[in-house]
Amino acid sequence: MHQLIKDHLEDYLRDPESRAIPPEFHVHLASCGACAQEATLFGAQSRLFRGALQGNDAEPAPGFYARVLNRIEEREDDSIWAALLEPAFGRRLAIACGTLALLLGTYLASTEHNEHGPVPSGIVMSDDRTAGLGDEAIQPRERDAVLASLASYRE
Repeated sequence: MHQLIKDHLEDYLRDPESRAIPPEFHVHLASCGACAQEATLFGAQSRLFRGALQGNDAEPAPGFYARVLNRIEEREDDSIWAALLEPAFGRRLAIACGTLALLLGTYLASTEHNEHGPVPSGIVMSDDRTAGLGDEAIQPRERDAVLASLASYRE
C-alpha cells in the first residue's frame, strides 16, 4: 500500500466522500489495483466492526453475575488448614495422638527397670564415689580388678 493511501485511509473508511481526502487519493485508487483491493477489504472489515458495535448493548440475563460468583466459590480449592477444622478429622487426630502417647508411655515404662532396686540418694548426691556404701565400699585396687575381669570376660 502506498503512503498516500496509508495517510488518508482512516478518513476514507469513515466517509468516502469526505472533504479531508485529497483528490489524488481517489485518482490513485482508480489507477492502482493493489491499493484499491486493500482499501475495499479494509472497508468491509470496518463495516463489520461498526455493525457489531451498533445496537449490541446486550445485558446479561438476570442472575448471571450471581451464577458466576457461585461457580467461582464452588471451584475454590480448600486449603489444608480447612481440613483440620472438620470435626471428624479433628476427632481422629485427637484419638491418634492419644494412642501414640499411650504407646510411648507403655514402651518407656516397660523398658526402664533397675535390676538392683532404687539407688540411695546419698550415692547420687555425694562427691565421693564410695560414700554411703559403708562396709561394702570398693577400694580403688579392687575396682581395677573388677574392670579387668569385666573386660576379659568370655562366655
